[in-house]
Amino acid sequence: MENKFTMRIKLTSSLKKIEQFIHPHRTLILTGYVVFIFLLTIIVVLTNIQPPHYYKSFLWLKERNMSNFIRHEEETFFMSPVRCSLRSPTQILILIFSSPQNFVAREAVRESWASALTQSNQIRIVFIMGRYTPDTTIPFHTPPTDIDGNILDKEFVENRLYVESIQHNDIILEDFMDTYLNLTLKTAFALKWAAKNCRRAKYVFKVDDNVYVNHENLISLFESVQFYKKEINYETPYGLNVTRTIPYAFLGHVMDSMNINRDVNSKYFMPPEFLPGSLMPTFIRGLAYAFSGTLILPLYYCLAGGRYIPGEDVMLSGICGTKQLGLRLTHHPGFWRGPFNLETFDMCLIKEAVAVHDFDPDVITEIFETIQETINILYYFWMLSYLFLSNSYLSHRIIDSFPRII
Repeated sequence: MENKFTMRIKLTSSLKKIEQFIHPHRTLILTGYVVFIFLLTIIVVLTNIQPPHYYKSFLWLKERNMSNFIRHEEETFFMSPVRCSLRSPTQILILIFSSPQNFVAREAVRESWASALTQSNQIRIVFIMGRYTPDTTIPFHTPPTDIDGNILDKEFVENRLYVESIQHNDIILEDFMDTYLNLTLKTAFALKWAAKNCRRAKYVFKVDDNVYVNHENLISLFESVQFYKKEINYETPYGLNVTRTIPYAFLGHVMDSMNINRDVNSKYFMPPEFLPGSLMPTFIRGLAYAFSGTLILPLYYCLAGGRYIPGEDVMLSGICGTKQLGLRLTHHPGFWRGPFNLETFDMCLIKEAVAVHDFDPDVITEIFETIQETINILYYFWMLSYLFLSNSYLSHRIIDSFPRII
């Protein structure tokens, strides 16, 4: 009993001492308690908060190291056409960006402007794409549907693509998911194929499969292209630093002092963590562009060793071209960006262009056929004029034996 009484006295004495200590410092202690509760609340909220919209768009992006996507030393393709000929060096390598399900678009290209270029064994045309996915949860990706509104089956697309590859020998199918936000990977894989299979090409022309190309103006462009000379430095995937002085050309629709898109709801949105500042580097729009073969390796190594950003044109010609390699980009007025109102658009203007974006496959076919009909009319008008002026038996024989241009 005495022990309990003694302990109670000691406890009371201790509580009084604690109270004597707290009383003059009660404001400070209360403030500390409030701050502690506030910080604890912040921590709980942050651990449960949903990521911003743009982080949701890039949740698939586990890292930004491009070398881990491209895997330079591996053969990553599922389908690939034969290499460019070494006996007859390729003058122009045309890389057409497509998607696995774009069967109609590729056929329209083959039967229209590309048909006028494939007659030359010095021009190589290939289509580059990634793996098809029917996933509807991927940002800015809308899988195609059949006439009944059902999303195309993956096995159906892959089987049909395999048949197309066997038939035309112009399909590059690479190991990445073919979606809008993966266009940067598509560009890197396209240059990987070029670097390993067609690096001796004199020129490279990149174009999308919804772009109409005036093949005559394209050839004229390469015949009159202006070259610059520069000492460039780049690092190979093997860690070797290379310094070379090269003649080069890089041309298309040049964009300068363009504001960076920070709209999180736009597919052109650029996260500030990926590209800080307010202005894009000077770059060439991605609908179509051309560069000399001397840039295949420097541009490829820059892409393969860089850090991913959305916007393949900004990364290739802007970050790699102007910022890292210090290249001078040449603006050409013949690269037009659509879409256009077809009811008011004058198709005759295409005669002045090199590449015009953005058309459905049937419109690309219609443009090509219209231009060819115009050529035929001019041809027959010239022949009739010749016949009228010469009016000789020999002229009749010449005209009869002259092949039609169709």
